Formats: sequence, C-alpha cells, structure tokens
Amino acid sequence: MRRSDRKPAVSKELAGELISLANLLRRPIFDSSGSQLSRVADVVVHPAGSIVHPLVTGIIAAIGKGRALVDIRSVNLQQTGVRLSFATVLLQAPAEPPVGEALCLSRDVLDHQMVDVDGAQIVRAADVFLARTGDGWVLGGIDVGVWSFLRRLLPRRRSCPPPSRFIDWAELYALLPRLDDGHDADAANLAPRSVQLAASVKELRTLKAADVALLLQGVSRQHQAQIALALQGSPSVVAVLRELTGPKLDALLDELDSDDRSRLLALVKGEP
Repeated sequence: MRRSDRKPAVSKELAGELISLANLLRRPIFDSSGSQLSRVADVVVHPAGSIVHPLVTGIIAAIGKGRALVDIRSVNLQQTGVRLSFATVLLQAPAEPPVGEALCLSRDVLDHQMVDVDGAQIVRAADVFLARTGDGWVLGGIDVGVWSFLRRLLPRRRSCPPPSRFIDWAELYALLPRLDDGHDADAANLAPRSVQLAASVKELRTLKAADVALLLQGVSRQHQAQIALALQGSPSVVAVLRELTGPKLDALLDELDSDDRSRLLALVKGEP
C-alpha cells in the first residue's frame, strides 16, 4: 500500500515526546540563571550505519553573525527553547560542521528531497521531528504534509504541533551528503554522497522499473546519479537507464566520478 493511502502515524517506538524542528529554530537559548544568550540556529546529529534513529549530539547557537556548537549533554532541550546546564557566555566557534561530518537538520534535511522507500515516491521534508528515547533525543523522521508547510507561516505555538504525514527516518533514502561512519561504501552498496540505512537501500532495490523511472523524473541529475548508484545491479534501474537517450544518459553519468561512471556504464551495456 502506498503511503498516500495510509493514515499518518508516528512509529510506536517514537510515540513519546516529540519536538518540531521548524518550531524550535530561532527559539531562545538561556543559561542556567535564565538569561538569554542566543537563539537556536540548528540541531546536529551524527548518523551511523547501524543506528536507525541517529542521536542528537549538539545544538548550534546563533551569536551575532557567528555560531557556537553546544554539546547536547550540556542542555535541557524543550519545544520552547534550550536551557544550558551551566552559567556561561557562549564563545563563537567555527560554523556548523562541514558537509560530510555531521547532519545539521535545518541545513541538510529540512526542505530537502528524499525517497520514501515504503511509498516509492519523492517527498520533501516540510518539518523534521526529534523524539525522546531512553538513549536521549534522536532524529525520528520528517513530516511531508501540506499543513506543515503552511504552519511555518503562522505564529509558533508553545507545544509541539502534531505531524500530519509523518515518515519514519528508517523508511527514507535521504539524498544528502554521505557521512564517514567508518564503513566501506562499496561493501555496504551505498551511493557516495548520500545518507541512508542499508535496509532502505535493500528495499529500494525491490522497486519495479516504472517506480524507478518516476523517482528519477522527480529529482535533479545529481540525485538521479545517487539513486542509480544505490540501485546498481538492480534489473529495474538497468532497464530504466537503457531507455535513456544518449544525451540524458551522458548528463547523468557526468555527475559521477570516473570509477562510478565506468561501473554504471558497464551495467547499462551488460558487461560483466
């Protein structure tokens, strides 16, 4: 059943306390005495290949024109803002972690496209939800409902707005920079410059050629290349790529490095 035919729901293991990222951004950051120091600019997580819902590791605070990264262990995170567990003046630090070292949820996930593996469709993250678990706050998933986009234009509420069309992070193939998590990308059959679970890639490879064709039509050339690489060896993606005209295939291959280009081209040509 396609996701569009299902009622929105939050996964059972994430059904506790939630925080909306869109509703958290620009909220105040207070020190332990209640004095406002700055505002929330972003939330940082560090995905790893074996972790379904990556842990939140830090909060990025906006300080004038600069930013500071605050360890999540030093804060009390709430929907209405952040309170530090110590009294201090935040010092400016280098900007948010570079792309490829961590996921900054506002920068890398909010408003970005990704593949809903279970629904076999391209979706855009209208909101991102953090969930409190026994291990701490984690990246639970995204909301793709139209109401989530509209809600961002309205005055923010003190409580977390309920997601309207929630998709668990475990069900997403995210078209994002891939992190160096210590795993070999080729061995895990993961597309370079993307972040996803091996399980989501496995399910993606079960899609029919018609579904793959629709996915490729809905994204940029760079993202087409990422999906094609993730699905290399899948009869469906090979069938779709063989239907591409010369210029379209060349444009897709131009997004890859030389090794990946040769590998994908060999599959298209049916070479061993």
